[in-house]
Amino acid sequence: MRGRDYFDPFDEFMRTFLESRRGMGRGREGKAWYPGIDVYEIETGIIIVAELPGVKKDNVDVTVNGNLLTIRGKRFEPVYNFVRCHHREILYGDFERSIKLPGEFDVEGIKAELKEGFLLLFLPLKKSSAKKITIE
Repeated sequence: MRGRDYFDPFDEFMRTFLESRRGMGRGREGKAWYPGIDVYEIETGIIIVAELPGVKKDNVDVTVNGNLLTIRGKRFEPVYNFVRCHHREILYGDFERSIKLPGEFDVEGIKAELKEGFLLLFLPLKKSSAKKITIE
């Protein structure tokens, strides 16, 4: 006889429980979840879009160090004392994403906006300090 031919309620319970908890643990960087990020380049700079649904702007920090951009923050779980959870997929907690960006940026000109669950960043390229060299 190959495998089990009978229904084992404990096995079913454990499989369901473990499946429902998948992804809820901490990732490689010790964070519960991380936002998806898109990076676009235009002539004048870089545009970054990060999905941050349910995250308030007071709970997000953005830093640029050279060409490394880091977005970190926290998404808090809503507290519902009067409900019983039957299914759970949304991840909450601390997050951090760091991405290496092409080029150098005018740090003073960076603009950020959190709108409709998306963090929008514009990083203007540093103006070239090209100088014409006279040949003697």
